[in-house]
Amino acid sequence: MSTRAAADRFELDHFRTVGDEALDDIFKRMGEELDGFRTVARLFPRIHDLVRMNADELGILRREDLVNDELIEFLAGFDSLPDRDWIDRETLHLGGEFYRSHGVLGFLVLACASLPACYCWENEAAVLGYTRKLSKRGAVPRRLPETAQFVIDVAAKGAFETDGTAIRAAKKVRLIHAIIRYLVVRPDSVEMAIRTGVILPDPGHDDPHHHHGDDWRHDMGAPISQEFLAGTLMTFSHVVLQGLRKLGIRAGAVERQAYLHRWNAVGYLLGIDERILEQIDSPEVAGELFDSIMERNRAPTEHGYSLAAALLDYQRNNVIARVTGGVLHPLMHVPAIVTRGLAGRKTFRALFLQLNPYEIVYYVPVWFGMKLTGLLNNLRVFRWLTERIIRYVSMHVWGWSRENQAEHQHGVDSGEIRPRGAIVIPSSLMDEWNLATADQPKSSRK
Repeated sequence: MSTRAAADRFELDHFRTVGDEALDDIFKRMGEELDGFRTVARLFPRIHDLVRMNADELGILRREDLVNDELIEFLAGFDSLPDRDWIDRETLHLGGEFYRSHGVLGFLVLACASLPACYCWENEAAVLGYTRKLSKRGAVPRRLPETAQFVIDVAAKGAFETDGTAIRAAKKVRLIHAIIRYLVVRPDSVEMAIRTGVILPDPGHDDPHHHHGDDWRHDMGAPISQEFLAGTLMTFSHVVLQGLRKLGIRAGAVERQAYLHRWNAVGYLLGIDERILEQIDSPEVAGELFDSIMERNRAPTEHGYSLAAALLDYQRNNVIARVTGGVLHPLMHVPAIVTRGLAGRKTFRALFLQLNPYEIVYYVPVWFGMKLTGLLNNLRVFRWLTERIIRYVSMHVWGWSRENQAEHQHGVDSGEIRPRGAIVIPSSLMDEWNLATADQPKSSRK
């Protein structure tokens, strides 16, 4: 199917102009009823707490004029996945099993293909630039661990049960998207958000009063539109499936279909229009939708380059450098090489990235090693080797020991800490991935 035909089939011209209408209307009325954009900007830092609050705690926010009755009703009704004709619970279960069996390699695809694909969408790279998730130099980027946490929440067992991890994670992301949409299209809102620290100003801009809201035009459609949401969903489903295939992972038709179906259900929770989701009934259709969105939106931008460069820096300095011998010169080139291989030539170039002479030389041996790891993972007799590699990386790079996880999870559940960069792995996933046992020492690297 041609790009234009796929765009017509999914009505992408229309869905580029539409956000999350139900939640957007609530925020619009909340801004009108309460203290306008000041209320919305003040609510942003409390999103993590908001999705965990009970009725009494929400009532306190209501008395503080931070939420209205409509938002409270929305949050109260967002505790489970509704029954829909196109959602099959057994297929959801199979999709979770497939991802959990390849989870750590899935993270690799997420960092080196899924996020870069989002960064080369012209309009949405600008939105990501507004929120400054990655482009603040000198700080550890938060978007990669936050996105990894979202994927883990979706993959976990029981994720779609009442108030399960997927339900809560989708609720949080959906609220964040609605707040950003509200702020970006209102210049005064963005200016207030900059003053309150919700959105950071561009440090390279000469005019201290300049704010990004001036750059958003009506002809750009809606920020974080339905088209963007659908495309982002495909980066979690279609792009991950394609990336695992490139790494040599074998997956049957039933497994691929189940994995796609699980993410379609997440898309429903994120507020994606069912007219889009019901059509994504096969990996082939998902590929057509993704390719169409990429062709319509892929363009080089300063925001996209800044985000991609920060992502590569994070991988070099916070992943590769923590592996024994990672500071050696050849290994520091691995992130760029793997990103080029998984994201593809067009996306790599759209982000103003190119391999240097060293990376061109290392390209073949690095990809041979990556492919060999994937192929060995398919063979049960060699799976013990890949499991030990994963266990080493989880302990010494990410600090995923049981002791660390239990301590961090207690802090999150009690409300004493908010997850910012540290990833919480459910015990069921630690068992399934054969991660660090209780008697193993803590990793000193967090």
